[in-house]
Amino acid sequence: MKTLSRIVIGVILLILFFSSAANADYIGGFLNDGNAWTFFTYPEGKYITTYGINNAGQIVGDYTGGDNNRHGFLKDGNTWTSLDYPGANSTFADGGINDAGQIVGTYYAGGPPHGFLKDGNTWTSFDYPGSLSTSFNSINNAGQIVGNFSEYISGYNGFLKDGNTWTRLVHPDSYSANFWVQGINDNGQIVGYYSGPGTTGEQGFLTDGNTWTSFSYPDSYRTYFFDINNAGQIVGSYFDTTGWHGFLKDGNTWTSLDYPGGYDIFAFGINDNGQIVGQIQGLSEPTPVPEPTTMLLLGSGLIGLWGLRKKFKN
Repeated sequence: MKTLSRIVIGVILLILFFSSAANADYIGGFLNDGNAWTFFTYPEGKYITTYGINNAGQIVGDYTGGDNNRHGFLKDGNTWTSLDYPGANSTFADGGINDAGQIVGTYYAGGPPHGFLKDGNTWTSFDYPGSLSTSFNSINNAGQIVGNFSEYISGYNGFLKDGNTWTRLVHPDSYSANFWVQGINDNGQIVGYYSGPGTTGEQGFLTDGNTWTSFSYPDSYRTYFFDINNAGQIVGSYFDTTGWHGFLKDGNTWTSLDYPGGYDIFAFGINDNGQIVGQIQGLSEPTPVPEPTTMLLLGSGLIGLWGLRKKFKN
C-alpha cells in the first residue's frame, strides 16, 4: 500500500517498521479474494509488501533482502523472481503489473528516484521532463502509466504518460504539491489522494481527466485511494480512532478490510476478479522455511499451516 508519490505513506511505514521491530510484529503481504486471507513471506527476505495483481494472478511487490536494501519481486504461482533494476541500490516494484506482464515501479541508484518499465527482459528508465525525481505508480493494459514527479526539493505533482506524451495532472482543490496519483484502469479512470484548503487530512479522488470527485471513508480522518479495476471498484486505506484499515469501495458501498489479530492494513491493488493485495501488520515473525508459506483465515478460524511468518515503503 504503492510508493515520492507515496512519501506520506513512506513516513507512516517507517514508524510502523520501527514499532514492529521493537514488538517483533510481522509486516507482510496479503491476498484477499473476498472469502479468505492469504499471507506471504519472500524466501530469504523480510518485510514484504504486495502492491499489484493482474488478471492472471501474478503479483508484484518488494521486500528487504539480506543486504538491507529493497528488491522487487514477481510471484507467479509458486515461483518467486527477484527484480532489480540494473545498477540500482534499491528497486521498488510498487507500480503494479498489467495483463501483458509489464511491470512499473521506482528505483534508486545513488541519487533521486526514477521510474522504470520492465517489459519482458527489457528495463527502461524514465523521468518526467524537467523533474528532479519521478515515480511510476500504475500501468493499465493500454500501457498508460500514472505517477508523480517533483520539480523542487519537496512537493509532488501527478502525471499521465501515454506513449511518448506526458500530461501533467492538476487537482483543482489540492495544495500545489500535495497531490498523489496512484492507479489507472483500462477506461482511463484515475484514482489517488490529496490535501487542500478545507480538508482535514487527505481525501481520495476519482477522475476521468476532466471531472474530479472527492471521497472520504465514513467517520475517518484520512482516506487514500490506491487502485481501481475495470469494474470501477476502488481499494485503499483509511485512518480512524482505531488506526489504519484497508477498504473496498464498490459503487456507494464501503467495506472495511480487517482480520482478527491484525492491524495497520493497506490495500494497494485490485484486479478484475476482485482479488486484493496489500500489506498487513500484527503477526509474530515466522521461522524461515525452504518454500513460501501460506495462512488462510476464514472469519476467526485458522486453516492450513503457517510455516511460522507488508503504495508505503519500508
